[in-house]
Amino acid sequence: MHGNVFEWCQDWHGDYDSLKVVSDPTGAASGEERVLRGGAIVNQPVGVRATWNHGSRPVHRLHYCGFRLARTIPLSP
Repeated sequence: MHGNVFEWCQDWHGDYDSLKVVSDPTGAASGEERVLRGGAIVNQPVGVRATWNHGSRPVHRLHYCGFRLARTIPLSP
């Protein structure tokens, strides 16, 4: 799935605390750019990783950017 299109994320783009090792970091508390994750067809191989991210303003339209739908399924009792 990596390398086809960037994945739009809800997180604001910003610096992560490089001293902390966390799973699923949320990024900055606010900002002007949202996170684009995973790389796209326009990237070199080093940029096509889940840990690589880039920022872009939501008003920009990119032909190599998409999003992933996710749903929480309730567990049966």
